[in-house]
Amino acid sequence: MSIFSLEKKVFTRNEEALKKELFELLDGIERGKVVLGGQKLSNDEQTGISSGIPPLHISASFFENQNSVQRIATVITAFLCSPSLTLTQNELYKLLLYKTHLTDIFYLSDFGSMDHILLYRDLWNPESGLTLKSDSDVLLLLICWTVNSQIRLPFDVLQSQVPQYLMLTLTAALYQFEQIQTERGFSNFREVFDHFLTLPENLDISVCKVMLINIWMGCSYWDIPDRHAIKVKINRLIRGSLPDLSTRSAGPVNKKPKIAVMLERYRSEHAVYRCFHSHISELKKNYDVCFFVNENDVDDISREDAHHCVYVESNPKSLKKLANQVNHYRPDIILYLSLGMNIWTVQLANFRLAPIQVMGYGHPASAYMETIDYGFLVGWLPGPDYQSMCKERVIQFEIDPGNDIELHAQTDLSIRSPAIESSTETIRVAINSSLMKISDRVLHACKLLRDNSDKPIEFHFFPAHQRGFKPLAFERKLFEIFGEGFAVHAPCAYRAYMEKLSRCHFAIGTFPFGGTNTNTDSVILGQPKLYLKSEGDLAELTDYCNFMRFDETGGFSFDSELELIATAIIWIHNPFEHEEAKRRVEKMRDKLLNTLSTSSSENRAWNLSYLHGIEKLTSGEINPVQR
Repeated sequence: MSIFSLEKKVFTRNEEALKKELFELLDGIERGKVVLGGQKLSNDEQTGISSGIPPLHISASFFENQNSVQRIATVITAFLCSPSLTLTQNELYKLLLYKTHLTDIFYLSDFGSMDHILLYRDLWNPESGLTLKSDSDVLLLLICWTVNSQIRLPFDVLQSQVPQYLMLTLTAALYQFEQIQTERGFSNFREVFDHFLTLPENLDISVCKVMLINIWMGCSYWDIPDRHAIKVKINRLIRGSLPDLSTRSAGPVNKKPKIAVMLERYRSEHAVYRCFHSHISELKKNYDVCFFVNENDVDDISREDAHHCVYVESNPKSLKKLANQVNHYRPDIILYLSLGMNIWTVQLANFRLAPIQVMGYGHPASAYMETIDYGFLVGWLPGPDYQSMCKERVIQFEIDPGNDIELHAQTDLSIRSPAIESSTETIRVAINSSLMKISDRVLHACKLLRDNSDKPIEFHFFPAHQRGFKPLAFERKLFEIFGEGFAVHAPCAYRAYMEKLSRCHFAIGTFPFGGTNTNTDSVILGQPKLYLKSEGDLAELTDYCNFMRFDETGGFSFDSELELIATAIIWIHNPFEHEEAKRRVEKMRDKLLNTLSTSSSENRAWNLSYLHGIEKLTSGEINPVQR
């Protein structure tokens, strides 16, 4: 597949072949096809070649790649403007649901959005507005409307006439959460958010349930105060679109209950297994434990942590069948180690299949479900009012602060971050967080820092993202904000990533969603990291709880962006202050390494926290939150 091939079909008017290839392209991107060809370094440091979509290539300049994306946008424009355009129901759904890819493509192009397609087809004019004459016009409007559009959708009319299609359009727009690119996009996103909350709750979500579950988890990254309202709405849509699968009532259980553990990821090399193996293996010694998991998400080693194992489909065609599998086991307690990484867990958790249902906070956010009674919060610091951030009853366990930290297998303890040595030196600042965490507030704080520095600053981003056109779209956004003076690093092996990160003088954390492993990375490098501390949400406290393990003051935390920027300015212009910060991080590093050397994965206090939690529940010592 190549851009040349698509263009040839346009110019030779081979419309059926063009449509086939265009949908193959979109399907491939949705499945994770790499767009940029070239050499790739995997996590095991093996080098491979990805063909990508020629002539897009990792070695090309941003502007060369942008030119290639312009050609793709032109092909899609020709396709959608064809007078003979016909779409099957399935093709229509795909164009609606692949909107995140279309949004990125047209943002990267000179078009900016897909509004021009409606203009060319005489369906919209900037002066006179929309002119829709048929159902197919309405559908084309919904296909072409993106969060970057200048067009204001007639939401109320669409909801009364085509609620199902409107739901798909709004879902696809919310799925753009990883990066909103324009001011218009932020305005439209807020409007989409508000109208999504008013949708009827008996709509068919089967064609977009994967996207909805991603939004369910992804809303935690949004920089809006009421972000979890969308999660509540999705829970209602799930319950409204499915028959009631509940088979049990809430209440007390036997002293020796049967425990069903719902696993999204539990292979022995996965972080979830490393974090929870000691907990679950202790449960097995005291209770009957059954795993419910997709066969690909568990292995021979991790299966040993349970007495039984039931395999489930990753995207079950029948949730009723899955519920029956659970009912056959008839658990007294259901434990969701995490929620949001698989489709079936979020769906199933919305129904009552055991008297007691518990979740963990691998992803730091409440489930906002009536059917989740408790949340096990392990290793978080005492002090903040975690209960106010969660709908379920929070049961907190304090542990030895080093027992849930594990160094990466490729960690090189000899690598260090540099000190500021020259008054003319370019200051390299790292933002080593995934793309969805890099909010606009973070980017504009960086710009404010650069605008107030007498020294040149170079920002280094590690977005850990290579899906579709997102990396290129993010790079364009950085060009628009900074113009120059930044680098975007492609995902690479851990050792290579740490080498690149080590060349930065200090790091800035993300907000509102903070970091965890990235903080440990900075400490290992002796690299100071500035971050915001807030108590509005669990995700806003991850940095603080993480750094408190190494430093009793919580490291370099601030209440506002201005305080953070002021300290960064001091470090930049006074190398002695930066050196003092590095000495403080070295003490954190010493504490981390000492803790790791003296801690054991068999530490009883750590292992038994979930066991003690189950004992509290079976004894009736703790009751769920009154709804």
